[in-house]
Amino acid sequence: GDAWPAYDEVAREITAMTPEEKATLHHAGDTRVEEGVWAECRPIVKRHGALLSALRTAAARRMVTVPVQEQRGHIGATASLTPTLSGLRSASELISASAKLKSDDGDWDGAVDEIAVGLQTGCDLCRISPLIPFLVGRAVTGITLQAAARILKSPSIPVAAAGRLSRLLDRLGQEMPSLQHAARAEGILVGESLMLLLQGKL
Repeated sequence: GDAWPAYDEVAREITAMTPEEKATLHHAGDTRVEEGVWAECRPIVKRHGALLSALRTAAARRMVTVPVQEQRGHIGATASLTPTLSGLRSASELISASAKLKSDDGDWDGAVDEIAVGLQTGCDLCRISPLIPFLVGRAVTGITLQAAARILKSPSIPVAAAGRLSRLLDRLGQEMPSLQHAARAEGILVGESLMLLLQGKL
């Protein structure tokens, strides 16, 4: 079934994370990050294990339709999605940190599994959605790609794990929706906005 309700629930649960936790995870995603930040991330990832499990469950569905409320017009429809999109961006930083920590622990299969979830989440947000969810999906994908690059740079990564990660990236290139998909949804919303203006309802 549609994964959006599950993603929405993940985003709601993100509110349990403190601003300090989110800032630490965001800093860990920086390409210039110091290695010491991973020690700070470890208890955060452990504390929010249930949230990670919920994100894995949502991504496993591999089918999502971002809900667009045309009758609210372009700005109203997009604004209604903002809390979920913001939460999923933070969730992608959490699962990317989990991937790095698993690779540090020698759990390469687990690390690649986490990368797969991040890439799937980004792809899902780009599927049938207007521009803002599409751009957030691209951001989620970018965060995950940075984590994948960090893992691939490890000199101790097994050949099998590197090969599996490479295949995931190839699949991403084939399945990631193009900007044209978002442009079609944008056209619908803009058209509805014009109708609402003509009717004096916006």
